[in-house]
Amino acid sequence: MHTVRNILKLAMVAGLTATIWTGCGQKEESAPAPQPLPPKKAERAKETPKVLAPTPSVKPVAPAKSADQMTPVTTEADESTPTAPELEKKYLANPDFTERVQVIFQLSDLGSPEALSVLGRLFQKEQDPDLRIQVINSLFDIDGQDDKKVALLAAGAATNQPKDVRDAAIDSLGSIDIKHAMPILQSLLNDADEDIREHAKDTIEQLQTQDAMQK
Repeated sequence: MHTVRNILKLAMVAGLTATIWTGCGQKEESAPAPQPLPPKKAERAKETPKVLAPTPSVKPVAPAKSADQMTPVTTEADESTPTAPELEKKYLANPDFTERVQVIFQLSDLGSPEALSVLGRLFQKEQDPDLRIQVINSLFDIDGQDDKKVALLAAGAATNQPKDVRDAAIDSLGSIDIKHAMPILQSLLNDADEDIREHAKDTIEQLQTQDAMQK
């Protein structure tokens, strides 16, 4: 009995040993191969092809001109403004009243000593009393130069001029410096025309009042 039991034990041990040996001898199942991870965001950015912006076309720049090559700028005033001698010729060449008045205005706009000299000559040559008055009145628009104006005004206030021309000259004498106007006005205080005397007297008082206020 004991022998049989021992044999059975040995058989059981042997079977168990064989089972264990067989399990150790078998290969472990291989784990599934790791899947490749998706590239990181930074790596994907590197892989993304760059789109180049279009290069703007550059226009060729013209070479700068030297001072000798530069064209001088001519202003409209240089082309359209006539000189005093040119205006004098225009006045004498055109007998139209309106055209002559425009020339007188242009000379007064110039306001230069040369323009004043031209106005004096035109006054002496002009036969139309109305145009002579226009010449005298144009002096109001010229600043200063009273020493040059006085010669024309003395001619305008002379006894050989029509009364309207003389009155215009006396009015203009009231707009210049008293030291230039006073000798002419005082000479008119004894004029044969009473209106001229009164006009001269009133103008003297006007100048004296203005002179006193300025002192």
